[in-house]
Order: sequence, then C-alpha cells, then structure tokens
Amino acid sequence: MKRIPVILLIAAAILSGCSGNKKTVSLKGYDVQEITGVEFSKNSLGAGLMLNLDIENQTGRTLILDSGEAILYNNTGKKFGEILITEPVVLPKNISGKINVPLKATFLNPMNIFSSGFLKNGQFDTKGITADIDITIKSGALSKKISKKNVPLDKLADMLGETKDKNNEND
Repeated sequence: MKRIPVILLIAAAILSGCSGNKKTVSLKGYDVQEITGVEFSKNSLGAGLMLNLDIENQTGRTLILDSGEAILYNNTGKKFGEILITEPVVLPKNISGKINVPLKATFLNPMNIFSSGFLKNGQFDTKGITADIDITIKSGALSKKISKKNVPLDKLADMLGETKDKNNEND
C-alpha cells in the first residue's frame, strides 16, 4: 500500500499527547482502510478517509480523541489543506489492536498541489510542508488540548514510515 504521510499527522499527534510517559501509547502500524466521498471542485479536492491504526494503549485509562484538526502549509507558508477528525475516537485502556480514525481531508486549489511537486510518484513529498495541529483528548472528566505550530511533516513522515516498516518487516 502506498504511504500517505500527510494523513498520519493526526496519528502522531495522538501519540505525542496521550500520556506523559511516551512508552504507554504506541503506534505499531497503520493503513488507509477506505476513501469515500471524493469531492472535486475548481477550488478544492476533498475526501473522507478511514485511517486504521494498530495501536497499544497501556495507560490503564480509556482515552477519547474528542476532536482534531491539522492545517497544512507549503514551503512558502501558504495554507493548502486541512485534515479533520470527523467523530470522536475511543482508545480503550490496556488495548493492543486496531482502531479506526475517521478523517476528512480537504486540499485547496488542487491543481497547485499537482503542479507544485507536492505529489510525486503517487505520494506526497513532505519536504517543506508544515502543519498546525489542535487535538483534544479526554479521559473521564479530564480534557487536554494539544496545540502545536509549524510541525515539519517530513520528519513526522519519516518517523511514522520507520514505525510502519518495522511493523511489516516479516510481511
């Protein structure tokens, strides 16, 4: 399956904020399970995506990814897309298994994406692309909002690609 690192920004944000102890929540692998509702207009390209994460939550707490948004920027700082989590996602406590994350991805002015070199050989070239992310995670009555600005996607994509490759070495 083709690697889709832009979509994985959301997954990495989940992992970076679920716990003070980074070893208690981990991503073992991922794949895009389904692409639905592709919408193409003169000014945007959008689609629904179902991201399937192979995840371990060993925190002893059920975590709920209540909301999430990533705004994508090109190397000149111009906004060119956004990714939204469309409904809350439950990460049961002490789970090791698959979790579906429903997303809505929208890319502004899709012709610029194709002509700018962001899409190469069917994959996004993430060099120079950054994202601002906002995610809200709940556990019981507690809620934590995680906001990060100017997250470089190439570093994030490399990290997640290594995670997936290690998980699928024996496939």
